[in-house]
Amino acid sequence: MPDFIEDEGLPFLPHVLKRVFDELVRGCTIWFPEAGLQFSPRAASTLRTLDRLGPLSISEIAETIHQTHPAIIGWVKQLQALGLVETKADSRDRRRTIVSLTEAGLRQAALDRRADAILSDAYRALLEEAGADILAPLWRIEKLNRERPFEERLREAAIEAGWNEGKPSPEG
Repeated sequence: MPDFIEDEGLPFLPHVLKRVFDELVRGCTIWFPEAGLQFSPRAASTLRTLDRLGPLSISEIAETIHQTHPAIIGWVKQLQALGLVETKADSRDRRRTIVSLTEAGLRQAALDRRADAILSDAYRALLEEAGADILAPLWRIEKLNRERPFEERLREAAIEAGWNEGKPSPEG
């Protein structure tokens, strides 16, 4: 059976990227416990950030890894439930929550660093098999989207296509 989304083409780029992302996360979710990693793949960047940079506020973590504040709160709650991080109010600003690794979190972070070689080898093999050296272009795309939000590109393309001020007319 043909793949409907593939047949629809480039307008569904986010959909296919999400499918690829979901499969990578699914595979890591299964493999992480086999490797002794207790946390979810989604929370790995938060754990790694705390390991590399030390205690940070929720906002500092979000800014460092370019994720939303609510996403970081969710990952911190996951890590906290596993006993890998602890939180406390900032002594200078009680509104801020400071997150730090526990001893168990430090052990998990060390194991996570050791797992990097396995993850890198598996990703590299997948990319080679696909004939797709996509990491550098993805970083360029991500940087370009931070410099100029994608909705601006959509509006510009709409205007170039003859849509009134970048918006479709009621007639379609």
